[in-house]
Amino acid sequence: MSAMDIQVEQKSEEQVANLWQSYVENPTHEVRSELVKQYLPLVKYIAGRITGNLPSVMSWDDLFHSGVVGLIEAVDRFDPSQQVKFKTFAYTRIRGAMIDELRRVEWGPRSLRDAHKRLEATIEELQSELNTYPTDEQIAEALDVTIDEYYEMLHSVSKRYMLSLDYMYDDGEDDESFTIKKSIEQTEHDEPLDALVKAEEKERLVKIIDHLPDQEKMVIALYYYEELTLREIGEVIGVSESRVSQIHTKVLLYLESVLR
Repeated sequence: MSAMDIQVEQKSEEQVANLWQSYVENPTHEVRSELVKQYLPLVKYIAGRITGNLPSVMSWDDLFHSGVVGLIEAVDRFDPSQQVKFKTFAYTRIRGAMIDELRRVEWGPRSLRDAHKRLEATIEELQSELNTYPTDEQIAEALDVTIDEYYEMLHSVSKRYMLSLDYMYDDGEDDESFTIKKSIEQTEHDEPLDALVKAEEKERLVKIIDHLPDQEKMVIALYYYEELTLREIGEVIGVSESRVSQIHTKVLLYLESVLR
């Protein structure tokens, strides 16, 4: 049976709280299994958010099961006394486990990395020259490819983005590689000046997104704020899931160029 077909009888908040209490007092395999079952919908939800970029060698079930591993780790490490909601605590670990599995699979050949850098450089040059968000036609012309070839490049490169601003492309070779997460993330260890700089960068990011074309803004808003999947966004704005993925990838490439 596919992971997509798994049905879980959801317990009430009180019942789940009792399960956590039982697990804290006596962490048995049986209680842990019950807790894991209660949060399988969260794993399915997170997997659904990134399935649009799955490499052909990885199935939805593979991604789901890697997320379950992250969920089990989260259950084992969670401390209910810290006053943090488990779903918030588990989200990063589940998603991280999926990302690790995606990175483990061989789906990033040099030709794909080269296409990414070529697109990135072209968009950066056009943005600098035009001082605005370049059109698809302008990018295709600058690349000296047809519009269909350009769209295929976007489709291929989209696999490198993991569908999230939190996991912007990082080539793994440089600790200072650009990621939007690094640019706006604030930690408890930040000095006051660092925190101020990050706040300013976040404000700048919001302003840049606000000046995007309406369709691009809609994709970003629906994906990051309404948390819809690419397929759902396509249904809302009347385009294919593939086209939504292309728009999303182009926006991320553009943000990389202007936020450096």
